[in-house]
Amino acid sequence: MENKRYKLGVIDLYSVAKNETEIESTPAFFVTLCDAVDRPRLADALREALSCYPLFATTLEYKGGYTLVSHNGELPIIDSAIDERPEYFGKESGGYLFRFCVYEREIAFEWSRILTDEYCARDFLIAVLSAYFGEPIKAPDGEAENILLEAFAEKSAASAATGASAGEKPKENKKKDYSGVKNSHAPTRNNPDAATLHTLRVGISELRAASGRGDASLESVIIPIFSNVLHRRVGDGDGISVTADVTFDCRSADLNSMHNFSVSKILAYSGILGRTDVKRVMELYEKMLSSARDSLKDEAEQTIRAVKPLVSIRPRILADIASLIVSKAVKGERSDFAFTSLGEIKLPGKVKQAVADIKICAIPYSADAGISVLTLSDEVVITITENYIDEKIISDFVSISKMLGINFKLEKSKEFTQSRLKLK
Repeated sequence: MENKRYKLGVIDLYSVAKNETEIESTPAFFVTLCDAVDRPRLADALREALSCYPLFATTLEYKGGYTLVSHNGELPIIDSAIDERPEYFGKESGGYLFRFCVYEREIAFEWSRILTDEYCARDFLIAVLSAYFGEPIKAPDGEAENILLEAFAEKSAASAATGASAGEKPKENKKKDYSGVKNSHAPTRNNPDAATLHTLRVGISELRAASGRGDASLESVIIPIFSNVLHRRVGDGDGISVTADVTFDCRSADLNSMHNFSVSKILAYSGILGRTDVKRVMELYEKMLSSARDSLKDEAEQTIRAVKPLVSIRPRILADIASLIVSKAVKGERSDFAFTSLGEIKLPGKVKQAVADIKICAIPYSADAGISVLTLSDEVVITITENYIDEKIISDFVSISKMLGINFKLEKSKEFTQSRLKLK
């Protein structure tokens, strides 16, 4: 039987082109169970989850263009502590574009962003854990795998991607040098594959109390504080700003896509905000974030309505649109930091009782530092990856937060090196 093929969307193609044959952007979820991991049981759970998330059961092919092709290789589960795992996966892990590393009570789930974004990866991980503990899997929209939202991706490609034409054959990978890029205020080490990882924890009610609003989003509280810390490094002139590259999940009840379907928007923190009451600044950020979400939702809904009738003729028309957009090769600039909020990790009953901790680590390719946030029960778990030469940036963030009534529990920092997806 012929393999099923998934044509990559515009954002996916950009990511492939930018990273060539060694994919540098591979985030990871870290899960700690209450008991030791049962490897055969995890393998069975992974098989069940792959049947509901077929996009993950693929490998990447190049035949005049990039295509994800359904794949049935050896399951990518290895016995290894995260710090001792092999540098590469892909060819070395059954051809899949993701990998599970297992060690005692720890599970590390790594995947390539050419496959999907953090939001779908989160749901896939929950599906694996659900199957592992005997809970039913919540599958994504079955129609989603047949729809490419190219018109929507076109609007956001400039802020989400950079690199060479995806229609060309991959070239030999070269390390990226970010030392001379624009929009970089706090000096950083040139280290695109590794970073210092900081984990901070705080109760969600305590975090929201700092804003004076019980329903405040985590973004509206954390982004202004971290922006203020960086802004102090560069002075308070009105013409100087700190930029945050904020990721928004564009999925909805109408379309729970397995494909990349998140968009980045840049928010700037200027000198005048640095002299404004912090609660007022957080309220302004809430309004900006809400406005961005509403506009993205409208764009997504319009695109879904426009694209659904084209499903039957999608391969030809939308592939041509994708090639045209990607060939323009938009060049992006780096932000001061990237921010992604995964929201509440909603675990089924048995899973919730058996999972001690979940956190995410992502080294951004479009910013000097990355902040990833999720909520587990009533606790907010924040991970920050950075290569700052100024080691006081994180301690200043914790100190200023404490002045605002946010008492973070800061775990011991550690060095983290992301794996690479190697296809040849």
